[in-house]
Amino acid sequence: MELSPECALVLVDIQRDFLPGGARPVHRGDEVVAAANRMAAGFHAEELLVVLTRCWLPADHTHFEGQGGNLPPYCVQDTHGAEYADDLQVPDGAMVVSKGTSRDADPTSPFAGTDLAERFRAAGVKLLLVCGLATDAAVRQTVLDAIEAEFEVVVVADACRGFNKHVADSARAVEDMLRKGARIASSGAVQNALEAYAATH
Repeated sequence: MELSPECALVLVDIQRDFLPGGARPVHRGDEVVAAANRMAAGFHAEELLVVLTRCWLPADHTHFEGQGGNLPPYCVQDTHGAEYADDLQVPDGAMVVSKGTSRDADPTSPFAGTDLAERFRAAGVKLLLVCGLATDAAVRQTVLDAIEAEFEVVVVADACRGFNKHVADSARAVEDMLRKGARIASSGAVQNALEAYAATH
């Protein structure tokens, strides 16, 4: 893997409600934080773009129980559960993209109803490195929509965790992403690429 100024790191929904003990917990979701921090710090040090997505849902979102959906309220705007994980270190100048901000808006993809694709293009970004929560939900949809928008995508697999309501859900999500053209890398490979990039810039 080689990095360039055309690369951006996308950290998907590393929020309290998706961590163990949250309203919609991802099993072992807290395990992504350390790798996310290392990569974000490396990208920031090299002045490469870091993007954080977040679910930012109104209390009457249609996904919620009592509003037409079947999920408990989670990541409701301006609540404790919607905040980023306590240990997540958000670099200065990182781009924050909120999704699901209106009652019936898509809470899984940061490209739906936003200008994110245009912002990436304006910044000269062509390759996205994606990780976070959850593999079988927002990570998958983020990757598929990025590919649809004609970005190259690398999924940092060891820095993702899934809901896995069914045992193979995350594996199927990875298969979907690969089939659509994504590549897979480890956070260690990203660190090596960052060190190589730093040595030449």
